[in-house]
Amino acid sequence: MIVFPEAIPAPSQEFSFGKEPSTVRTSMESGAIRQRRTHLFNRFKASIKWELTPEEFDLFNQFLELEAAGGAAWFLAPLYTNNTLVNHKIRLINGTYQAAYKSWGGWVVTSEADLEEIQTNGEGYYWIAKQGEELIPIYVDFMEKIVNVDLPKIQFTKGT
Repeated sequence: MIVFPEAIPAPSQEFSFGKEPSTVRTSMESGAIRQRRTHLFNRFKASIKWELTPEEFDLFNQFLELEAAGGAAWFLAPLYTNNTLVNHKIRLINGTYQAAYKSWGGWVVTSEADLEEIQTNGEGYYWIAKQGEELIPIYVDFMEKIVNVDLPKIQFTKGT
C-alpha cells in the first residue's frame, strides 16, 4: 500500500464527507418501487484541504505523480477523525486538486477524494451504546486492556 509521506503535513482538521449511495432504486410499471443494495462496503466522498509551504507543495506534487499514479491510486493518508489523526485509505477523484498561492508564502491545496471508510469508534461501540450508556465504561476498560496489556505480550514470528 502506498503511504502518504510524513514530510508533508496532514490535512486540515476541518474536512467534510458524505456517504455515496450503496443502493439502486427501480420504478416498476405497476407496484411499489424496488430498492436493493448494490455492494456491501460504503464509499465516502470527502473535501480535504492542505496548507503547505512551497517545499511541501513540491513534495506533494512529486508524491502524486511518482507514487500515486497522478492521484488515481489508493494510498494511506492521515486525516483527523474524532480529534485523532488516523490513516485512511483515499484516492483523489479524477486525480485532480486545486492549489492557491497565499500571501503568507504558502499554498492551500483542496481536493475531493474517495475514502474507503471513515475511521470511527466502530461497530462494537454501536452495539454497546445501543444496550445502554452504563456499558460504555466497561467497553472502554476492556479495549484499553487489550491494546495496552494483551497486545504488547504477543510475540510475532516472521512469516505469520
